[in-house]
Amino acid sequence: MTVIANPTKTILISVDLSELRVAVLEEGRTVETYIERRGAGSIAGNIYKARIDNVLPAIDAAFVDFGAPKNGFLQVKDVVVPGMSTTTRRRKKISDLLSPGQDILVQVEKNPMKTKGARVTMELSIAGRFLVLTPGGEGSGVSKRLPDGERERLRKLVKQLEADDIGVIARTAAAGATLEDLERDLRFLRKIWAQVEARAKAAPSKTLVHQDGDLSLRVIRDLLTRNVDKVIVDSERQYRRILGWVRTTQPEFADRIQMHAGAQPLFEQYGVERMAASTCPPAAICCSTMPRRSP
Repeated sequence: MTVIANPTKTILISVDLSELRVAVLEEGRTVETYIERRGAGSIAGNIYKARIDNVLPAIDAAFVDFGAPKNGFLQVKDVVVPGMSTTTRRRKKISDLLSPGQDILVQVEKNPMKTKGARVTMELSIAGRFLVLTPGGEGSGVSKRLPDGERERLRKLVKQLEADDIGVIARTAAAGATLEDLERDLRFLRKIWAQVEARAKAAPSKTLVHQDGDLSLRVIRDLLTRNVDKVIVDSERQYRRILGWVRTTQPEFADRIQMHAGAQPLFEQYGVERMAASTCPPAAICCSTMPRRSP
């Protein structure tokens, strides 16, 4: 009996007016399905220029207005002050660090639920293919999910990156990555952060300055590896967007991004059963819940 260690995968991306769907096939068999419904997407990972609405010394927290119907909740442990070390910052009360009316950058950690507003943090992070950039972070790190030997190899590579001014974490997806891979990813993340800073400087408070990628880009970021033979997209606009992303982040895979050319709908052609409108099968991840910032 032949055992296939790394089965060949195909990623299908289908877009229509109501939803964005992704299917992952191994040797022609559907093994994973994802769906993101229009208007139901998560805001987790988004970065906003926000304004401090109220500081509550009694609970060492603050409410921030970032333009959502309900204010975000910011705990003192999630406050970042430029030039202040983490050790010094954690000895301070929130009233020593923030004041009402102050503009700050926050990132949504947890989506709003029912009567509760979103949980936000000033510890910003932007995930790439192999790295997570933390603009206000200190030092570097490697995902604990990797084996000890690979963690040590990556730790040495990360230390070679020119990243003294920021924090950098090697993701689990960095397993097997070369120094060149990491350097390219870091350049890409620096460009994104520079754009965020420029937008935040020019924008008024309560403005979205960075939106996390949609489902298709997150799937490409996290799942496009050497054993993926092709990615087929049935929307020309989405195809061009994905191709542009891959050309920037993983140019060696650009020729694997293909536009669906068949007359038959993409999912039907590959035998992927259409997901029900109200529920998802056990293997599916619905409504943008695919991890966004995990190392």
